[in-house]
Amino acid sequence: MTRRKAGQIRDSHRTSLGTAYPVVTRPLFCQGSGHSLPRPRHDRLVVGQIRDRHRTGLPRSVATQGVSVPRLTMQSTEKHMSSLDVDLFPIFVKQGRSHTRYKVGYINRHGDIVIDAEFDYGGRFTDGLAVVRVRQKWGVIDKEGTVVVRPKFLGASRFQEGLAPACLQSLQWGFIDSSGEFRIPPQFACVGEFSEGVAWVRNRSDKHGFVDSSGALITAMIYDLAHEHSEGLAAVKLGDLWGYIDLTGSMAISPRFSGRVAGAFSEKLARVLIGDSFAFIDASGKVLIEPRFPFALEFSEGMALVGNSFEKMAGYIDHQGNLAIRLRNCGHAGSFSEGLAVAKQGSTKMGFMNHEGEFVIPPRFLLAEPFYRGLAFVVTEDSVGYIDKTGEYVWQGPYVETGILWP
Repeated sequence: MTRRKAGQIRDSHRTSLGTAYPVVTRPLFCQGSGHSLPRPRHDRLVVGQIRDRHRTGLPRSVATQGVSVPRLTMQSTEKHMSSLDVDLFPIFVKQGRSHTRYKVGYINRHGDIVIDAEFDYGGRFTDGLAVVRVRQKWGVIDKEGTVVVRPKFLGASRFQEGLAPACLQSLQWGFIDSSGEFRIPPQFACVGEFSEGVAWVRNRSDKHGFVDSSGALITAMIYDLAHEHSEGLAAVKLGDLWGYIDLTGSMAISPRFSGRVAGAFSEKLARVLIGDSFAFIDASGKVLIEPRFPFALEFSEGMALVGNSFEKMAGYIDHQGNLAIRLRNCGHAGSFSEGLAVAKQGSTKMGFMNHEGEFVIPPRFLLAEPFYRGLAFVVTEDSVGYIDKTGEYVWQGPYVETGILWP
């Protein structure tokens, strides 16, 4: 396979992002949604409008129904278990002059192209596998670029704990294993990902429940909303109130928190709304940090971002609720990941702060994703790429509208 040096750009034509601004999106694995990306744990940013991901175009190295192309062949994933420890990252390579047309390939952490950019879309690798789209169908590849599940699904998403959400023409969602066979038959209007052995599912009546890896229901389909399990507990909504269930489906914290959201447990704390402000509770439901801020994110690396609104951050609090980092002139910030947090200076560009609140990578990006396995995906007016923790590019290409990467 072709390998290119870090930072090489195939197409010298560049376009300007113009006046596009970030917006917030929350896609689900849902019937008729047209998307197959996971529900994020936190609000995430997308530059400009999210374009239609279902674009046509057949990769040169993929065999699909009715089309046979030689290089990538169907093989067992067991043959490639030795590559599981190699981190790969999706890249978006511009096609022609339009910044809405691209192909997806994969680089290693040094920026070398390991899998050529020949897919219409591709997600991050999890469990050694990545879902990719060819024309209108989704399949699965391994880290050598071998197609292990032929593209045949109308929608699919990443593998977690050996299972991935997928749907066929019926627009009913189930879960497949690494061979592409349905371990849990397609029967749900909407599903989440597996976490700690269970996943939430939703039926046609808009009621949620939870299944285990065999497909057996561990709760009745009675909840109005449900989130993934984290640290043994999952937020569920009954009527207007949120509570938490454990991994057996039993109610661990009775529904008593109102509001639009209840957060996942992280570092033994979860954010809940009390009145118009967020508080943090422990696994017994006891309030450990009193409600003070209208905006808050989950704890990460010992701190939680808080503020008056999504675009007006106060800073980061510690586990005792003390303001550990005070933010000034900061329009937006994110949770810490691998020692750094995305932050926007005023209303201009994004960079990365350390635990002392200092910019160690200066704000120069229109969009910056959190660091993930040593690299961060970033967007400027005329490029997309990955940087390392020194702020240097390991790979950079002409600007395209990629949307977002989900962890």
